[in-house]
Amino acid sequence: MRFFKCLLVFVFLLNGNALFAQKNDVKQPRILVLLDGSSSMSYEWTKDESRFKAASRIILSLIDSMYKVNKDVEFALRVYGHQYPSQQNNCFDTRLEVMFSKNNLDQMGMRLDALEPIGVSPIAFSLKEAAEWDFEKPYLNTYSLILVTDGAESCGGDICDVVKKLLDKKIDFKPYILSLVDNPALKNGYDCLGTYLSVAQEKDIKPSVGKIVDAYTQMIALQRIDKKLLKQAVVNAPSVLKVDIPEFKVKQEDPEPVKPDPKPQPVVSTPPVVTPPVKQTEPTKDLTNRTNETPEPVVKQLPISTLQQLSVAAPLRTFRVVIATRSIKPVKLPRYTVPVIKDEPAPQPKVVAAPPVKKPTPPAEIVKPKVITDSTLQNSKKETTLQVYLSDGNRNYDSAPLMAFIDKNTKKEVFRFQRTVDAGSIPHRHKVPVGNYYLTIIGSEQKYTYDITILPNENNAIIIPISNGTLVFGYEGNDKRKITGYVAKVSRRFDRNVTPVLQSVAEERAYEPGTYNVIIETLPPFNRTFDLEIGTQKGIMIPEEGDLVIANNTRIGKVTLYYPIGDRFRPFLSINIDGNGTAHAFRMLPGTYKAGYKKNPELPLQEETMVEFTVKSNIVTNLELTK
Repeated sequence: MRFFKCLLVFVFLLNGNALFAQKNDVKQPRILVLLDGSSSMSYEWTKDESRFKAASRIILSLIDSMYKVNKDVEFALRVYGHQYPSQQNNCFDTRLEVMFSKNNLDQMGMRLDALEPIGVSPIAFSLKEAAEWDFEKPYLNTYSLILVTDGAESCGGDICDVVKKLLDKKIDFKPYILSLVDNPALKNGYDCLGTYLSVAQEKDIKPSVGKIVDAYTQMIALQRIDKKLLKQAVVNAPSVLKVDIPEFKVKQEDPEPVKPDPKPQPVVSTPPVVTPPVKQTEPTKDLTNRTNETPEPVVKQLPISTLQQLSVAAPLRTFRVVIATRSIKPVKLPRYTVPVIKDEPAPQPKVVAAPPVKKPTPPAEIVKPKVITDSTLQNSKKETTLQVYLSDGNRNYDSAPLMAFIDKNTKKEVFRFQRTVDAGSIPHRHKVPVGNYYLTIIGSEQKYTYDITILPNENNAIIIPISNGTLVFGYEGNDKRKITGYVAKVSRRFDRNVTPVLQSVAEERAYEPGTYNVIIETLPPFNRTFDLEIGTQKGIMIPEEGDLVIANNTRIGKVTLYYPIGDRFRPFLSINIDGNGTAHAFRMLPGTYKAGYKKNPELPLQEETMVEFTVKSNIVTNLELTK
């Protein structure tokens, strides 16, 4: 029993170190590289280098560049299409080759050298595996993904569906897609996933890597842990504390009373054996089998401050087991009382709009932002922090702009930070130095400048008035032509609680700053993902359409039109050519397409006859299909 109790203490200390070792509320940044290992990656990228070797070099360059600005980033490598040859068409071929860790540039290089591209491209399945297995602790880590590929999905998976149902819930920052081929049609298939960058030539590598590093550098180091999720994760974790340890008590034997010397007797009797009383206790629960265990009471949640105090230092992992003897007086250990969490609602700031000063540098007349003086906002640890609310006068926004502090005397930038909010849309607090500063929003067309004073040993909460961005549509290369006749479906990325908006392409509409996806019901559908910044106007440009006229003089039957997405063609329209003489006419986006039909409809197993055709802007394309 003594050994069992010591073992329980040892296991608890090991688990406690893992659960409570987070010394602050900054999340661990993690980036997963998803690499295409399909057979097409063995093709030449340049005369002397294959696509796979070029991709490996780009990945190592990206990791090396990121480590130069942030050594705390953890990278991992998942590859698909590299274990089974393409002849087997294995659409479950994906594997995590390098686990998340820091400073693993050499490990990445050696693993990449050992891999060969031989299979197919189950991209959607690989994204699903990454979301379910690689991004398993979003409450402790920030996740993002970089896909390096030369094509599209080849196993019939739906990338956008995986992104919508699984991936969006796990990643914190917009993924990037690095394409090793220059194919504009390939970009459309990845608009729902993230930002598409072409690295089809050597000169494309440096700017693409630089763009990714710059974007992640501004965000990953500043994400905070959602304390509610962390508390929930700790409470739900298996705990060895849920064990009823019986009270240990040793009772001394009662001394035998002194008896007078007995008279000598011829028969010698054996004295009875004295058995010390033993206190009955409940049996200890078996930790190895919990299948038939009755429900246990819910453990009360511990505040983060208490969790941090329970952190165990590494030296405490060494133990010395002492076996008690009867000469040691037993001691009854007091029970630890778990404190009760008091959930205090976040304060609702009063929004007071202040007229901004539109000037790139601190102007002579500086606007004082509204300061929230509610005592509930004060930091219990007496740290000097800043909390920035963004409001348009009616509501607060979740936007995450980059903000800069400028010294009032030298007019030079002192430091900058990325504004972020928690799950309840409450701005995170940032540690800032005491003093007087100008605060500006970087990258906004509206150059706000505010005069703020950071008071010591308290949380400085301020409100900055902002305006929304606007979204407009037009024709690419022809701004004089007004676009009409289409409706765009505008959806907010990373926020499934917001209903998509249907906007006419002929109108301009304001939206809250953020990341959006827009789908225009052209032929074929036009799909784009973009970032809408504070106070900016975003123009979505589509190419001018062409006309397709399909003759209807011969009865063909069902005809399916296909458009390219990556290295495959996808159907987008079906028509019936019945030979009545009335041609079919369509307005279509420019591009290369295919028309598929069966020359003998009575043979359902007959392969489709594919006819390729091209549509050009403002030009009529005539197509006649024959038996």
